[in-house]
Amino acid sequence: MDIPDYSEYGFEDFLMDADFRTWVTQPTPDTDAFWRRFVATHPELRKTISEAIWAVEHLTIQPYRLSAGSQERIWQRLDATYDRVIAERSALVDDESDSVVRPMPMLGRTWFRVAASLTGALLMAGAVWYTTRPPVQHTIQTALTEMKRVTLPDGSVVTLNRNSSLTYTDNWNEDRPREVWVDGEAFFAVQRHAATNATQPTRPSDAFIVHTNMMNVEVLGTKFDVNTRRGKARVVLNEGKVKLTRQREGVEESMMMRPGDLVDVIPAKEGFVKRRVKADNYDAWKSGQLQFDQTTIAEIIDVLEDTYGWQVTLNAPKLGKQTFSATVPASQPDLLLALLTESFGVKIRRHGNTVTID
Repeated sequence: MDIPDYSEYGFEDFLMDADFRTWVTQPTPDTDAFWRRFVATHPELRKTISEAIWAVEHLTIQPYRLSAGSQERIWQRLDATYDRVIAERSALVDDESDSVVRPMPMLGRTWFRVAASLTGALLMAGAVWYTTRPPVQHTIQTALTEMKRVTLPDGSVVTLNRNSSLTYTDNWNEDRPREVWVDGEAFFAVQRHAATNATQPTRPSDAFIVHTNMMNVEVLGTKFDVNTRRGKARVVLNEGKVKLTRQREGVEESMMMRPGDLVDVIPAKEGFVKRRVKADNYDAWKSGQLQFDQTTIAEIIDVLEDTYGWQVTLNAPKLGKQTFSATVPASQPDLLLALLTESFGVKIRRHGNTVTID
């Protein structure tokens, strides 16, 4: 059998070549070796072949001869889809965030038309012919020295604290809950999808779920802080209503929170540990402040280690239970150390990231 002159092929030629599609979907050692040699010999076609491989893997392609009217209708549908995808991608990362989302290569509008018209291909999903895109997973991370503000596909805003990460996919629609995954600390201002007087989701997308390694936080529309540091998970509710759920030994535990509640989940303990707090104290970091209100020194040490990556050694154990109240700029942690020194008469030494309290 004669082998086509693949060096003359363009994207649409690879897309409609039966042998090429068979190699992508059902590779064998021989076909793998052939195409590896071909790409090595023709590096100028590497990008074209990569895009054709992606198309074969993600689209159902059926050769079909279309009338001019049908082609035009498909062009219009593909153009609208292309514009929508571009708009979605542009909105994924808030202007105030320097995070970069790098999903699969974006194929241009010309590609859509090539696939629909020049080859006479129909891109089929169900009963409608159109081009599709798999959901893209985005992970936004922060270093020890930065915070980021991220706008989610539904318009909800997440402020990500230092040394934290947020993960979500962009295929949000009315058929499923809005879901994100958090490691570290983040403050959520969730857009409400449910009716104003609704107390339960009436459709899947009404629910907004934050997943942590120890529990899930489900809301309709509210503001709250989630912290997963120190081997536990903590939620502080500013406004609205929150439902917490966790699995422990195969049994689901749940509870409802109201504004001003702080709830901890600790692996070794059953249920939820709840207490009343001033919620604003726990999200002051969003405005660049460290705010303490009758906070124990032990808890302040945790904040210093989590926020700045310090290693703090407390050689005066009784001091750990003492409480302290103050608000200091997060950019001046040494000021906090000076205040602690003056308030408790202790000696504090810092060398780089190592702090000793005697």
